[in-house]
Amino acid sequence: MIKRKQQEGMVLLTTMIVMVLTTMICMGMISVSDTDIRMVGNRQSARQAENIAMEVSEGILGNLDNFSSPAALDYSENGYDITVSTTTCLTEAPVSGYSALVPLVPQQTYWEYQVEVTDPISGSKATVYQGVKLKMLAGSCP
Repeated sequence: MIKRKQQEGMVLLTTMIVMVLTTMICMGMISVSDTDIRMVGNRQSARQAENIAMEVSEGILGNLDNFSSPAALDYSENGYDITVSTTTCLTEAPVSGYSALVPLVPQQTYWEYQVEVTDPISGSKATVYQGVKLKMLAGSCP
C-alpha cells in the first residue's frame, strides 16, 4: 500500500496536466472558430460584390443609350469600385421577314460588355460578362 505522504504531489500534477490539455483543446477550437468566421465574412463580401455586379449589368440592359452611344464607366458606389467596359457590337445580321424595299429594315445586333466590382476593404472582386441580342436599325453596329 502506498502511503499518503507519497501521494500528495500526484493529485497536483494530474490536475495540472488535465488543465493544460483542456486549455490546449480550447485554444484550438477558438482558432478554428476564428478561421471559420473570416471565411464566412470573405464569402459574404464576394456574394455582395456579385449581386452589385448583376444589378449594374441589369441597369445597363435597361438603357438603350448604352448601346447607341457606348462609353466605359468607372465609379464608386456604397464603398465598392465599379468598372463597366464599353459595350461592343460584335456583329449584325438582317432580320428575316422584311422586304428589301422598306427603307428602315431592322438588324439583329449582338453586343457584349463586362462589369467588374471590387470591395477595397476585403479585396473581393466579382466580374460579370454579359452578351446581348438586340434588334436595332441598320448601321447601329459601329
